[in-house]
Amino acid sequence: MKPFDLEKALAGEPVVTRKGYKVTHVTHYLKADQDDFCISALIHDDQKTVETFKINGSYNYSKQENPSDLFMGEHSIWVNIYYSKTKSSCWGSAFYSSKEEAIANKMEQHYQTTIKLKP
Repeated sequence: MKPFDLEKALAGEPVVTRKGYKVTHVTHYLKADQDDFCISALIHDDQKTVETFKINGSYNYSKQENPSDLFMGEHSIWVNIYYSKTKSSCWGSAFYSSKEEAIANKMEQHYQTTIKLKP
């Protein structure tokens, strides 16, 4: 993922969270203290929540990584594909926000591949 860039985000380039959720409605509050939380955005998670961020896209004050930190990039959905024993049918898994997360959660039995779904 590319580091968060406020100018590009405000210009409409795609933004995602560290966890891979799509982010829209990025707003910069010019009158806010720039060392504080001066950005808000709509996170398209299960509940569609509005969160606030520091100017660098960080979700919290600590330097620890947070799943809600902002980054530049496209939202992506990954699924694991499985086949039946006879390979007469197939099915997909739950949705994951990265290939690494999908592979880490795959079930070995009947696993075939991991694919990225097109938005």
